[in-house]
Amino acid sequence: MLDTPMKYMSDNSQEESSNSSQESGDSSPAQGAKPASETGKKNVNSAKILIGVGVFLIVVLIHPISNFFLNRSILGVEAGVPEFGKASVVMQNKCADCHSPGMMVEPIYYGYPYAGELIADDMRVAQKNMLISREHLTGQKKFTKKQLAKIENVIENNDMPPKAYKIMHWNAGLTAEDKEAMTNWLKAEFAAASGGK
Repeated sequence: MLDTPMKYMSDNSQEESSNSSQESGDSSPAQGAKPASETGKKNVNSAKILIGVGVFLIVVLIHPISNFFLNRSILGVEAGVPEFGKASVVMQNKCADCHSPGMMVEPIYYGYPYAGELIADDMRVAQKNMLISREHLTGQKKFTKKQLAKIENVIENNDMPPKAYKIMHWNAGLTAEDKEAMTNWLKAEFAAASGGK
């Protein structure tokens, strides 16, 4: 008989201790809950990662974006068919960096390790395939039939500029207006070469 009151007392004492801990405002986390300091650390780490990704993207994107602001001097056209004026401007803006000796406008990354060498190698290959001199661009020197045919083929097939060049020069591709200027010039050149027929 003495066992029953003792059991009753021990059950009550457990309830009282649990109630007193709730009343006293014990803020110990429930089982499985993470302390606030741990959640705060995760938020700080997430913020650091986002900032790092943002800085990386800015550094990567600044290079091709900077190419929009390169200052290029355009040579005046002194001779040639009337349609050549517009075509010359297109070639100076879209082709001269690689195909015309001494006419490259250096991008901000030109002085980076290996970048200058890579660009110089690309220019050597480009000029071996098609050399467009200053005299060509001013009209003082005529393009050969072979050169004109190569240019026509490149325009028809969208072969230039190469994709690797477009990655860093987002405005390098020929627009519809550029293609029209080039096509009109080529037609006029072919007509002049065949005696205007």
